[in-house]
This record gives sequence, C-alpha cells and structure tokens, in this order.
Amino acid sequence: MRTLFDAMFSHPLGRQRRWGILARLFRWRFSCLRRRQPVAVPFVNDCRLVGDDEAVVRGTLYVGLHEFEEMAFLLHLLRPGDTFADIGAGVGAYTVLASQAVGAITHAVEPNPQRCARLHDNIALNRMERRIHVHPAESGGARLEIDEILGENVPVALRLDLPQELESTLEGAACSLASEWMQAMLVRLPVRSAARLHVYITTFGFTRTVYDPLTRTLREAGPPVAPFRRRRGGESAPALYVRDRTWALRRLKSAPPFHTLGQSI
Repeated sequence: MRTLFDAMFSHPLGRQRRWGILARLFRWRFSCLRRRQPVAVPFVNDCRLVGDDEAVVRGTLYVGLHEFEEMAFLLHLLRPGDTFADIGAGVGAYTVLASQAVGAITHAVEPNPQRCARLHDNIALNRMERRIHVHPAESGGARLEIDEILGENVPVALRLDLPQELESTLEGAACSLASEWMQAMLVRLPVRSAARLHVYITTFGFTRTVYDPLTRTLREAGPPVAPFRRRRGGESAPALYVRDRTWALRRLKSAPPFHTLGQSI
C-alpha cells in the first residue's frame, strides 16, 4: 500500500491533489466491495474505461493518466483522422485515448484473450466501433506480421507493448518503420535487450526523446543505459522515439488541451 501511495503522490497530476486521490481510492474500494464486478471510471474528456484494479483503474481513477508523459504525448501528437497502431493494446487505454479523445483511426492487436475481451468492452462503452479495427492474434503464436496487418494503413504513431516478443514484432513491422509517414513510436523495451533494440530502432531514422507535457517540449534522451527507467515489478517504462522533432513539436504545441480529473494538460 505504501508503494501505491508513493506512486500516486509523486505523479505529476497527483502532487497537488493528494486528498482528492485518497477520496477516489476509498470510493473505488467501497464500490468494488459492493458491486464485486468491474465498473466504468472516468478517463480523459468524455472517455471512460472498464477494467480491474491492476489493469486500468489504479492509474486511471487515481491520477488520470498513469503513464503521464507517454499518454499526454499521444494526445497532443495525434489529430482526427490520423492512423494509430496499438500493438499489445491490453484493455485499450491508449486505443481509447487515440480514437475517442482525439478522433484517430486505431488498429489494435491484443494476443491475450482476457485483455482482448476487455478491449472490446471499452470500445463498446465509448461507442468507437467505427474508428477502431481489432485484429486477431494468437498468444504465444507465430511472429506478428505488423506490415501485413496494417497493409497500406501506415500509422502516424505506433505503440508496441509486447516486451517478450518485441524483437520479432519489430522485424514484422520493418516496412512500416521505414515509411516516413510514421513519425513516432512508443515502445516498451525489454530490460536485458534494451540497448540492442534501441540501435535497431534508430537505424530507421528515429531518435529517443523525452516529452514534458506541462511545457510541451521534447528533448533528446540518448540510448537507454542499464538500469534505465522501470515501472513497479522491474518492468521497463515505455520509450518514446520520434523521427522528425520539428514536425512533432509543431503538433504538440498546437494541440488543444485535454481534461482529466478536473485538470487540463
């Protein structure tokens, strides 16, 4: 519990709203005890999410954007009608941000059957069936051929959250990575092979960067050096890669504000 409080209170959206976080935490716990089933929680703007405590709600309900820099980057970069690819979509947090909050067209892949079922729940909850295409994928199966899945729909931004299969997934996305239409990647790098995969990604013209949503600035981050940023349990934090920083900055700075838990970003 102490680790949970430390994470919430150190979050950029939680430092000045500790009492609000505690109130939401206890309301959520009480609601779970009463209903004994997942409930929809507010997300960004008019978006909502359904998920259990571990998958979504802990970050979404308590602090709004649990991966603050990465989620805010996606919100500020994308525009209505853009294409976004969410590979390893989980229950659909990034998919909802891209398609419901922004209005982008999302191609989502989630190999885990339970998470994929929750992804469909969140699509239906936010009435996004026309803007989201969920592609089938088998857990632990053959290499994901991202280029075949996307076809001519090269995304402006690509998110990859399959650390155990990342190397083969990157190989299956080589044509998309080489396209100048793709401008950004959010990649959860495996800790042990982060440096090697970083080099592979940069051969396609991408630079690892860090985004500050509060000032809407990008700075070059350089290669990951062990030990690099990690989440709870040793899991690596998403790494952000940008192809054309000038183009990206123009979009980031001109994006409208988004609202979560009474705050604007």
